[in-house]
Amino acid sequence: MPLEAPKPPARSTAEIRRDQLLEIARKIIVTEGVEALRPTRVAELAGCTRPLIYQYFPRREDIFIAITEEFYQALDATVAIDDQLSVIPAAAHGDSNPARGVVERLWQFIDEKGLAALILRSTPEISVDFRGYLKRIRESYERRWLQGFRDLGMDEPRADLMLEMFITIMKVLAFQHVSGEIDRETAIERHLDTVGALMQDMTSQAV
Repeated sequence: MPLEAPKPPARSTAEIRRDQLLEIARKIIVTEGVEALRPTRVAELAGCTRPLIYQYFPRREDIFIAITEEFYQALDATVAIDDQLSVIPAAAHGDSNPARGVVERLWQFIDEKGLAALILRSTPEISVDFRGYLKRIRESYERRWLQGFRDLGMDEPRADLMLEMFITIMKVLAFQHVSGEIDRETAIERHLDTVGALMQDMTSQAV
């Protein structure tokens, strides 16, 4: 008999409920803004009590962290490091074709659940605790992206600036896409063109 792939372990009711609360929190951030994300608002939309929210997320920052952590874990699984390190130099030399497949995967991911995390990543002033968490994010998850920019000859300040511009561009285009101003293909084209031009400029300054 052929071997069957092992079935994933069944998820507990608590895990399912936690995911539901995070999905509601993501929608609040995207549609109402970061400041609207309060336990009372999550409880209202989830049809539950505030004490239940606090069981999963004792502080508002814990919701921010959970959304951001899931985003970066999924991002690592979406874009292999070899793919990333191969497309960065191509884009820096004006060739967007190798990057298209990676960018398309990124946009599929952003469409599904990534915009809220991009908003949070771009709003470090939310709280002191969250700002400290973002420093750890850079060390744990963003290091490989920064390394790709450094490999092009950028010094640390330029690599940092390139990463921040990359994130901001994606967030702006994602908002335009969500609001219906542009379709996904247009967002991808603008993303490729804008980031490619910036990388060429930053790389030429590094030489």
